[in-house]
Amino acid sequence: MTAKKSIGREIWLAVRPILLTIGIIVGIAAALFGVADVVCNSTIERWTPIYPNSEVVTLEYNFIRPRGMGVTKMTLHSPDDVETVRQWYLDNLDRLSKEDAGRGSGTNSWDIDEAPSGQGSLINLSSRCGQ
Repeated sequence: MTAKKSIGREIWLAVRPILLTIGIIVGIAAALFGVADVVCNSTIERWTPIYPNSEVVTLEYNFIRPRGMGVTKMTLHSPDDVETVRQWYLDNLDRLSKEDAGRGSGTNSWDIDEAPSGQGSLINLSSRCGQ
């Protein structure tokens, strides 16, 4: 074996464990973020569900996906009146309280307003998780 090939092999043998260690660390971090994102999404879907038959008007989020880790702000439109929508969300909160459902690691909120057109409701959902 020539000296040049021998030096290249020695360098590779020295660098390989470092690259393997970095790969393992990156893999573990990605898995932890993935699990945290799934847990956040589950909590958000439970505490601030999307109102049935509503349509997304605006959606802002600052991490991998909406309604996961990070901050999400979403506005929905429903043809239903404000009181019907508000009662649906209150019924959901009441059910979760009776189940003694844990809130998880994030914060969620909702607010219902009359649509500017006077027809239906605007539903403002926000969540913050993992920050």
